Amino acid sequence: MLKILPLIFPGIDPINSPPVESAVISTDRLSLTEKDLIWTEKNEKKNIKIDDIVGAFVCDRDRFQNGIGFIVNTYPKSPNQPRRILRQYRFTCPDLETRSRWITTINNHILSLSDSHDFTPPRRLQIFINPTSGTKKGERLFREARQVLENSYVKFSVAETTHPGDIQNQVKWMDLSQVDGLVVVGGDGTVYEVINGLMNRPDWKTAIQTPIGVIPAGTSNGLCKTLLQEAGEPYDSINATIAIAKGKIQPVDLIHIKQGDRQYFGVLSVSWGLIADVDIESDKLRFLGSLKTDTYALFKILTLRSYRGKISLIPIDPDEAIPDAIAGDWLLLWAMNLPWAAYNLNTAPDSQISDGKMTVLLVRKGMSKLQLLKAFSACETGRHLNIPGIESYRVRGFRLEPRDGERLAIDGEPVPSAPVEVEILPGLARVFYP
Repeated sequence: MLKILPLIFPGIDPINSPPVESAVISTDRLSLTEKDLIWTEKNEKKNIKIDDIVGAFVCDRDRFQNGIGFIVNTYPKSPNQPRRILRQYRFTCPDLETRSRWITTINNHILSLSDSHDFTPPRRLQIFINPTSGTKKGERLFREARQVLENSYVKFSVAETTHPGDIQNQVKWMDLSQVDGLVVVGGDGTVYEVINGLMNRPDWKTAIQTPIGVIPAGTSNGLCKTLLQEAGEPYDSINATIAIAKGKIQPVDLIHIKQGDRQYFGVLSVSWGLIADVDIESDKLRFLGSLKTDTYALFKILTLRSYRGKISLIPIDPDEAIPDAIAGDWLLLWAMNLPWAAYNLNTAPDSQISDGKMTVLLVRKGMSKLQLLKAFSACETGRHLNIPGIESYRVRGFRLEPRDGERLAIDGEPVPSAPVEVEILPGLARVFYP
């Protein structure tokens, strides 16, 4: 059962917010373009980038010495700071109508509604906190992220999960007409639950269009890393929260996995063999945080075994030459929908979030332990693809028939060992994008 926490609406005085900018700017000197809020101060032209603004709000008269004004909250980039920091600007207006018009116009620009002059209500977000993700820092990380959301033009409510499958069941039956986005404070496994909750609804075709945001609190966080990396943003929970607050939306491919009469949906990866063993068994080392994967991968390589199965790749172009169905002994299959399997593993550098393709990495029995160790250590930069024995294919999907009951994992979550058919569903889901 989800523990529901109170509804939050943004205020202008969040806890621990820094002082507002000292200057008070008159809207008589203010102009707005598609990209900037511009004014002149002491004969100097100044601006705020629209992409840095997260909200504009009414401000108390007392803060403007009996004037009428509003505050604009921004999170600009700084060359000296990897994390964006809150900066607030004060604007004074001649009357209430002018103030209302400016606040509406600025907030509409944030929502990419620059042509609309009508009031648009703030986006409504349902936030799910998985307190057991990663090293169980979800609640602490959300306390930091919450301040960003309170400074932003959003409403949000918060629910905390109590057991595995909790989020999936809640998403499956919730009234999505009451929200404009779903946000997880967790890892890729928590995102997996949200996606499968959406895809198992009767109205899944419209439900899967609900944007998903991630505040990274897992040990891997491949989806969040991919989104921030592609936008040129440092990997950081606050930067991820700002992306959600700004509300830009990007299509993302899904992975469809059929297994008999069962089906699953993922966004990150499908693994079998060595990688699946590491994904699943390393959970016993959660207390090590991000080191759990590296530590367990080292153990599995040192105690290396092979896995029997048959693999058939499905080409993007029917005339493309790729290996026929191959039966034999393998060390691993690692199919990636995104470039980053974790924030420190650039497993499939050629992958994109919405290109209708996946990257399948195969390693056959016979590769030495030393070469495997080199490959894993090179994964952070994507140089593992240059190591002999690593086969990489860009495909539309694949079929896998495990022969000896080996583990399978989707987005790091275990599924029964049985033959599977895997294919890409291009651009089916939506994510909040920086």
